[in-house]
Amino acid sequence: MTAQNATQLLERLQSLKQQRRDGAIDLRTYYRELLALITSLVESLVDEIDEMDESDILLQTPLILLFIEEQIRKFGDRT
Repeated sequence: MTAQNATQLLERLQSLKQQRRDGAIDLRTYYRELLALITSLVESLVDEIDEMDESDILLQTPLILLFIEEQIRKFGDRT
């Protein structure tokens, strides 16, 4: 991920959090926008895989697995 992408993603996240705190967006919109932000982040991470050090991949993999497993479990509980 380029520094510019990371900066843009962080700025978008901060903006969303501020909008939510200010009551400018409702919870569903906030959730939807966070998911869109995750999608952008995933696309950026996929684009950089070939340039990543294996040690970085090793460090990030458990976090990604935890997130995916938890979301799948919660999704399954709702359906």
